[in-house]
Amino acid sequence: MTPKQALANLQNFGTGTVILRRLNHSPVSQCYLIRKSSRHFVLRIDSPIAAALNLDRQNEIEVLQAASNERLSPAPVAALPEKGILVTSYIPGRSLKPEEFRSTERLHSVAALLKRIHTMTPVGRPLALRNRLDAYAAQTSSSRAALLVSEVDALLRRVSADRSTYCLCPNDPSAANLLLMDNRQLEL
Repeated sequence: MTPKQALANLQNFGTGTVILRRLNHSPVSQCYLIRKSSRHFVLRIDSPIAAALNLDRQNEIEVLQAASNERLSPAPVAALPEKGILVTSYIPGRSLKPEEFRSTERLHSVAALLKRIHTMTPVGRPLALRNRLDAYAAQTSSSRAALLVSEVDALLRRVSADRSTYCLCPNDPSAANLLLMDNRQLEL
């Protein structure tokens, strides 16, 4: 899906929106900087692999809203999760680079951000990790994937008895998904 097609799907939001430039992309999605009136936003469009991974985009919107209320992430502005389209507020800054994790100071700031997320009141549906791993293992049909599933089973048995440890947890806290804002604060 092109950015123009995605915006056309958003009807009211898409009208009068200008696509400024491509921001970043991954195998799962492409992001674009867009402008409506005088405000900037980020348009994310899922690639076909996102559907194959069965990502819960509706749940993501609920979690994003809660995290943005705590000033931990951009706010969702418009979405069609069933079509893999999400528009969030734009926050000036840049994604971290993997080599920045070599810095003790940067690791401390990432840990502080994750701690803030982990201490939020959980919202949305819990990740059904075992089901997700089964689906991924079936897609790859490799012995390495089957071994990973059995290792995760052992870990899940150890932690599943303690229900007090449920918390929000970013599914993909990679460098590309960590935003270093102009004021040097991190967001996910």
